[in-house]
Amino acid sequence: MTCRDEVEPHPGRPARRYYELSGTGRAQAQAALSARRARRGRAFGTRLAGETA
Repeated sequence: MTCRDEVEPHPGRPARRYYELSGTGRAQAQAALSARRARRGRAFGTRLAGETA
């Protein structure tokens, strides 16, 4: 993960902080979301497209 601060000044509020996932972090996040979707689908008696019983 990389992060950077906002460079343009905005009076009256603090600078924003921007974050970006690395390639590895992006892959891990996608895997975690896929696993969550699969668990939620089974909990409601549904399957993902292409999934067999």
